Amino acid sequence: MSFSSCQEKIDDYLILRSWIISEMTYKGNDLKPYLTMNSLNFKKDNKCVIPIYDDGGVVYKSHKKAKWLITADNKLKIESVKEYLNGEFEICFGKDQMIKSVYIIIKSKDLYLKAYRGNFGEGFKDDLPISCNEAI
Repeated sequence: MSFSSCQEKIDDYLILRSWIISEMTYKGNDLKPYLTMNSLNFKKDNKCVIPIYDDGGVVYKSHKKAKWLITADNKLKIESVKEYLNGEFEICFGKDQMIKSVYIIIKSKDLYLKAYRGNFGEGFKDDLPISCNEAI
């Protein structure tokens, strides 16, 4: 698969549905209990809605001005004012046989995020653009 066709397949996978976050750690700290929005959404116009966590103050809104793209080496680049989801990330996709759902892992030195496709079962039989068995 060429980079461009792989990039297109990754784009298609990202924008199909919301991704429901099941795990999220940043610099060793579990952020999942503090998320005010438990999903990650990628839009066709290369904008994304990322979760915000409440670190002691009252936070109710997601960050909707973030931008994303897939780089030539198939990494996810997110431009955001939120430090924990800003930069280049390794990504891969997997299939959870028990719940018949596709998941994504987004990973860097400081971040580990695992999220499931919002519509369980959708895309489960599809070939994955970057399999977690091969990548991370």
